[in-house]
Amino acid sequence: MGVDGVNGLSRQNTYDDSDIDQMKGKEALSTNAAINRIGNHAGLGDTHTVRANDKTSGEIVAEHRAEVAKEWTPGAGELKQEAKTHVAIAVAEHGLKHVGLHFAARALGGAALPAALVQFAFKMTKSVAADSKVGHEVAEAKVKSAMHTVVLGSLNGLPQAFVNAQRGRYAADAPDGLVERMSRAMGRGDNDLMGVIQLHCDQGIAAARAMVDAHQSPAAYLAAHPDVARRCDDDIAFKAGFDGAVYAREHGQWDDMMTALDRRDVRYEAHHVAYRG
Repeated sequence: MGVDGVNGLSRQNTYDDSDIDQMKGKEALSTNAAINRIGNHAGLGDTHTVRANDKTSGEIVAEHRAEVAKEWTPGAGELKQEAKTHVAIAVAEHGLKHVGLHFAARALGGAALPAALVQFAFKMTKSVAADSKVGHEVAEAKVKSAMHTVVLGSLNGLPQAFVNAQRGRYAADAPDGLVERMSRAMGRGDNDLMGVIQLHCDQGIAAARAMVDAHQSPAAYLAAHPDVARRCDDDIAFKAGFDGAVYAREHGQWDDMMTALDRRDVRYEAHHVAYRG
């Protein structure tokens, strides 16, 4: 099986000797810091904490809906007609978004309200606050999804089918314009930062090789090596390398992957880049 092509290994980005030379001294820069710098150069003003298991905006919304259903369903039929009348009038006067705050304030002020209505008010107030928090998390998730998309779409040496599956999940959630701007930023001078991210991916592949050499399963190896497990949680490129290597071993691409890794390691060494994690 060849190195190129849909059924081979990814070759998404190229690095000239100048890019490799500029990586020296940046080897310890985290993937999170590197992709944030690329994002800043693409116009992002804030710093975002990107981790390997970030949820998409759709996944966050689905979890929130499940929590809301759990909170509200048991008491859905508890309001008696008197309480329902209170709610209808208050919604007309204050709007649905603020009705919970209205009743909560009255309850705290000592107003005589049906007990079911007091419970309703505080549940609804809590729900509105949660909605606001989720709205922020959804917006944050979309930016993170763009970062995941750029990273996964730029890594070399991973099984292409693995990359397509992993990248597709985030690409569907990411704002297209942001992905394009970040990709252009790499082409305008941030390719060495992407090279550092590639280096971390390669370290993840190397960790998977050590796992295979130790004749251990991923679960056993991560349990025995908490430093590797921590990087799989924190570093999206390292995890992509580790998981991609596990995929390669299961799909007959291991030898091609290790050959490609060795070639990159030789190049790092030739340019005095510290490539061992």
